[in-house]
Amino acid sequence: MERIYKVPEHRIEEYSKRESLRKIKIIAKITSVIMLLLLIFILVKGLPFFLFALFFGVFSALILLMYVIMPFQIGNIEKMKVYILDSNKIEVILNKRGLNTLNQIGAERVNTKYGQNIEQKININSLKYTQLRKNDIKFVCKVYNIFNENGIILLPQEVDNYESLVHFLRNNSEEFRLEDKTI
Repeated sequence: MERIYKVPEHRIEEYSKRESLRKIKIIAKITSVIMLLLLIFILVKGLPFFLFALFFGVFSALILLMYVIMPFQIGNIEKMKVYILDSNKIEVILNKRGLNTLNQIGAERVNTKYGQNIEQKININSLKYTQLRKNDIKFVCKVYNIFNENGIILLPQEVDNYESLVHFLRNNSEEFRLEDKTI
């Protein structure tokens, strides 16, 4: 039996804010390390301190800009995604025609540059494990790439009928190789 899931329109904002904050935290941590290394370099070389202030201002402005723009971009992509789960596969389908121009260009760019595909399909036979997590369900293929996330499908908790999906996965825990991280 094929089960189709989609994040409803009224929950897109909640999902996109949560997901963008998660990504911004990662970027902020990386930026903090870069800024610390830059400060050490400036102090060791005896360079003017205003260089550090300049870089700090630029990085802060970029993070602020991402904080404003990223939820809209994530929300636009999520509106066009459909998650399909049946006895043979887990699949994410993206309606690329429904995306705005910026999202279309971005999706093509990451696919061309990094090989990352938003549309993915994992056969149940090649499923390594499924994790029930706090905010989503993570399906991981036996062959996956941690750098571009190919082979990993994250199904957010904001999808319709999330509780029935969790119940279904718990009832079929052996088939989906379920690991419950919510307990």
